Amino acid sequence: LKREASVALACYHYGTEGMKHDPDAAVFYHQQGSCYFNLKDFEKAAIDFEEAIRREPNNGTHYLHRGDEIEMIGYHDITELQQFAIRVE
Repeated sequence: LKREASVALACYHYGTEGMKHDPDAAVFYHQQGSCYFNLKDFEKAAIDFEEAIRREPNNGTHYLHRGDEIEMIGYHDITELQQFAIRVE
């Protein structure tokens, strides 16, 4: 429980507070997505990783972590996976 509280606080710090200072920076969405990933809130992680990709499409790390999230939720929708793979290429 203590670890979850620490991760939740990090989500707030990196996400909400960081975005107040620079709302266009992809890094804050990525960091917040990583926090949600660690909390196993994969839906929120996906939203943040997608936003990081949208804001900084040439950063492979965003795609890597989005792929990790897809793997964790056990995606079986092949069409969506194919579309994601095309974007990564």
